[in-house]
Amino acid sequence: MAQAKAVKRDELDLTIEPFIAVPVMVLAGIVLVLSTGHAHAQMARRRRLHETLNKDNDAQTVFSRTNIVVAKLKRHLTYAPLFSKRHSREFRPLGRIHAGTIPSRVEAIVISAYIILNLIFCVATVDWSRDIHSTMPRLRWTSGNLAALNLLPLLLTAGRNNPLIPLLGISFDTFNLCHRWLGRIVVAEGLVHTFAEMADVVRWSTWQAYANLLWHEPLFLFGFIAICAFVAIFFQSISPLRHAFYEFFLHSHVALAVAAVVALWHHLRGLQPQYVILAGIIIWGLDRLVRLCLLVWRNCGWRWTTATIELLPGDVARVDVRMSRPWKFKAGQYMYMYMPTLGLWTSHPFSAAWSSVARSEHSEKSDSRESFNLLLGGRETMISFLIRRRDGFTSKMIQAAEKHPDGEVRVMALAEGPYGTMHSFESYGTVVLIAGGIGITYPISHMRELIHGFANRTVAMRRLTLIWVIRNLGHLSWIQPWMSYILTHPVVRATTLMHYQKPPLSLSIRIYVTGQDPNHADDSFPALPVDQVPWTHLAPPTVPVDIARGKPSFTGVLENEMEEQVGAMAVSVCGPGAMGDDVRETVRGVQGRKKVDLFEETFSW
Repeated sequence: MAQAKAVKRDELDLTIEPFIAVPVMVLAGIVLVLSTGHAHAQMARRRRLHETLNKDNDAQTVFSRTNIVVAKLKRHLTYAPLFSKRHSREFRPLGRIHAGTIPSRVEAIVISAYIILNLIFCVATVDWSRDIHSTMPRLRWTSGNLAALNLLPLLLTAGRNNPLIPLLGISFDTFNLCHRWLGRIVVAEGLVHTFAEMADVVRWSTWQAYANLLWHEPLFLFGFIAICAFVAIFFQSISPLRHAFYEFFLHSHVALAVAAVVALWHHLRGLQPQYVILAGIIIWGLDRLVRLCLLVWRNCGWRWTTATIELLPGDVARVDVRMSRPWKFKAGQYMYMYMPTLGLWTSHPFSAAWSSVARSEHSEKSDSRESFNLLLGGRETMISFLIRRRDGFTSKMIQAAEKHPDGEVRVMALAEGPYGTMHSFESYGTVVLIAGGIGITYPISHMRELIHGFANRTVAMRRLTLIWVIRNLGHLSWIQPWMSYILTHPVVRATTLMHYQKPPLSLSIRIYVTGQDPNHADDSFPALPVDQVPWTHLAPPTVPVDIARGKPSFTGVLENEMEEQVGAMAVSVCGPGAMGDDVRETVRGVQGRKKVDLFEETFSW
């Protein structure tokens, strides 16, 4: 009797009333507003670039001025942390345990508003003045349909080929945050749906009757499997567990998600929400299919993609990936790297520091076959990365190189990508690139792109400053070949030899060493022979390379740059979370004086 009664009550679930989709429609409206704002900002930057090309520095003065309303929005909303300062810096209450970060103010507002909106539609649609026989079915229906509808944006934000990333200009890191909170909302609504159904069935009959339904009625059985899988995902994705066991988390997360969606598909068989699940499955499946096809196409040409791992000081390896087919990377992009001999189907994201194209050692030299060889991969693309040793995959990578006497090993690899928001600094007259430690991979790629653009007269940049904070001077060798290329580039050298460009490029480099020297207890920096400091002696006289001990004062750095600012200024930071917070606070403090935009590059999971 209880079973028949339960099946009869499910007739309410056959349709989704339009109003219940309002939270998801509001989310779509936010996406529309953000995409419109991003398109407007892109057009403004293109217009600024067009009006400043091939003109002197004075012509960019108008673009250094700022709108007071926009400046206040940046200071108090878009650039602001949730509270006083902390945003990117991780919470580590017990040493190495990673407890996550705090969302920014605008992120917290959007997430909180969406949670409240879901709560309102979940609760306010129920007439609580009626008895439990009427309220529980309605609560079950509302929460279940909301959970199903929220699965659509949840699966959309889970893909690496997310079309919203270029459309909105929002980083994958931000979408990861949205994905986690959407998942928590789905789990909460799923639990409300389950408990409402449980309370209703037990009210009509007994716990034994509910147990019989659970094990003998497919609707209940698959629903129970789905909610168990979602709850398991919730607990295994908690920040300390996620960071401590990343590789286990990654594979178990996908397995549990597949189990949850398959069970949900059977749970909703014949019901209208099943079509929503179908749309989500198509989105997720297309992302996986595209990734697999591109992975095979890019890495399985006339030869396999290979990676050369070279040991560097400071538990760091430089990894040069020779692609099977030509790729074109842009500054700031990253890719996922697989090395089957070190970790079967284990992939990790790494930022590309450098890319180059050269003739393959296997290509024919005959000019008549040049085009054919190019088609087959006769010219190979090499992408270079700097990777610091951590647990798991990166540790195995460095251990493989340590086993060889020369500290270098070559392995088969698979590369997936490129991914990432492409922040372009081409329309800014002044660019300040700030890096901490291994974070140098992000600015070094932009330095090369900007210098090439300056040589080709395709960028507005006139002042370029690199600030790099490292622990000891040995870390300078990480970027030895790349800085040698930059400092000997004709544009950089020509600033002292001839009027190569009008106006000339102003390039400066500042290195801050934070590690303590046991031979120098004070803050003085030991004098070293020039030839013992990697690449710095290559700089021409007009390119100052300053090396100092201690941490930089970002307030002083930004004040000095603003005194000599040409046009709009872009400040980019990539490094530890505490450094990002310091730079963010400094940039917020100068809003309203001149046009200064902040670009923070982070990647979390």
